[in-house]
Amino acid sequence: QQNFLEVAAFSRSFSVDEIKSKITRIESEKEQSVDLICIDYINIMSAANRSAGGFKEWSNQSDVIWDIKALAADPATSIWTAGQITDDGYEVDKLELQHLKYARAIGETAPIVLGLVQTEDDLLENRLQLQVMKMRNAPKLDDSIYLHPRLDIMRIHERVAHNRNLRDIDEDEVVVRRRTKKRSK
Repeated sequence: QQNFLEVAAFSRSFSVDEIKSKITRIESEKEQSVDLICIDYINIMSAANRSAGGFKEWSNQSDVIWDIKALAADPATSIWTAGQITDDGYEVDKLELQHLKYARAIGETAPIVLGLVQTEDDLLENRLQLQVMKMRNAPKLDDSIYLHPRLDIMRIHERVAHNRNLRDIDEDEVVVRRRTKKRSK
């Protein structure tokens, strides 16, 4: 009851400065700080230090990503942004950073890069795979991430026991088995 959601639309070649201005107005009106910012269409943004209309240049996209990262850092605010998949990223079983549009700029700056994958087998079972393509300062994940069908339970570095169908398991009944690794000397 104390949370709020604001949706803002900006014109083509908008910049982080316009987002900051909108945040300031929202925080003033609500007398509450903004906790999460979701930004879509970063590919039509312009970098704060460039003139309008420069959004078509690749180098500008990298600057936009750095502007977004700076926005997240001061003050510390969580930011989510969508990344589209390139044509060769469709219908692959495992996503890589190279499959993301703007992968170089996003990959260099984002602390976590996630992807949702649905293979033909997944489609038949009505499920999605959440794959981590990058986590800054963390070991690369070599195992799947399992999600409960309602997407409210996520298991990383754990395996869901497959002897029962997840759709039939209540959220309090999810059975997991920790993955163990033998360490080599």
